[in-house]
Amino acid sequence: RSMGDPRFSVPVPSAAAIASAAPFTAPNLTHTIPPTPLAFQVAGARATPPPPVRIPTRDVVASLVQEALAVTTRATNGEFAQALLSVVVEVDEGAAAQGRFFVDVVALDPKGELVSVDATHALIEAAAHTIAADAQSGNGRWRKLLVRLRRTARGASVEVDVRL
Repeated sequence: RSMGDPRFSVPVPSAAAIASAAPFTAPNLTHTIPPTPLAFQVAGARATPPPPVRIPTRDVVASLVQEALAVTTRATNGEFAQALLSVVVEVDEGAAAQGRFFVDVVALDPKGELVSVDATHALIEAAAHTIAADAQSGNGRWRKLLVRLRRTARGASVEVDVRL
């Protein structure tokens, strides 16, 4: 895998792991998104540019990918061709710099039908952890994280991308 190649593979979770995952039951979750650096902060007499935006590392997105794969597998009874996870972050850059995020998963079943996959509590927690860990790693602020899962004989291939 080359340094710039965002694709990797993960195994499909076992049937026991899928069955043990609890459905989403807490509709009013609140998460803190780390503050976003201003476009240019003045440090003494010179401006400091914000950190560059890069694709999050495999370690940062691993738990999110595993949860997305588990909920997709459960929602499609293990019969999906591919799925797309989208995490959209909205940050109000006011004095308190508050933010919120949204998690959506859509899967394509083997017949070519789209399936809307409900986000579980664990998937939302994994997204919150990914956002925080990515910010703490020094990555710049992205607006949308996209994770594409494609079913393979050994599990699923994973492709991660970000949008500004």
